[in-house]
Amino acid sequence: MKKLGESVLITIKTRLFNPTKEEDSMEKLLRLSIVTLVVMTIATVACADNVQDGIDRLKNGNKDIREEAAEYLGSVGAGNQAVQSALIEAMTDPVGDVRESAAKALGKVGDTDAVPVLIRALKDDDFGVRNAAVKALGSVGDERAVDPLQEVAANAWNPFVSKEASKSIMQIKARTGN
Repeated sequence: MKKLGESVLITIKTRLFNPTKEEDSMEKLLRLSIVTLVVMTIATVACADNVQDGIDRLKNGNKDIREEAAEYLGSVGAGNQAVQSALIEAMTDPVGDVRESAAKALGKVGDTDAVPVLIRALKDDDFGVRNAAVKALGSVGDERAVDPLQEVAANAWNPFVSKEASKSIMQIKARTGN
C-alpha cells in the first residue's frame, strides 16, 4: 500500500507541475480537483489503517506504547466508536500512566459514553488519572459530571485539583447553559 501511495503521489506531482499541453484555467481547475480527491482518498485509507494500529497498540505489552497509542487515538478518534470503546477499555489498564493518557484522550474525543468511566476515575489511586479525569469531564461537558466534580472541588486534598474541578464545572455549565 505504501509503495502504491508513493507511486500515485509521484505521478500526481508530475502531472500537476508538468502539464503535457497548454491548458486553460478550467482544465487546470478540473485537474487540481481530481488530484485533491485522489490525495484525500489515499490519506483517508492511511488514516484508517493508523487508527486500527493505534487501537491494536493499546493492547501491547509495553506500557509506553500503550500510553502513546492512547495519546494518538485522542487526536484522531472523534466520532469513531471503535476508538472511543478502546479508550474506555484502556481506563482499566493496570498502569496509571496509560489510564491517565486514556482519560486525556477521552476528553479530546468528547464522547459522552465515557462520562461514567471518567467519573469513576475521579476516585482512582493515581493522582495523574484523577486530574486527567477532572479535565476530561470538563471537556466532554456532560451535566452528569457536575455533582461528582463539586465533590472533588470541595474535598480534594490538593488545591490544584480543586481548582481544576471548579474550572471543569464552569466549562460544563457554559456548554449546557445552566
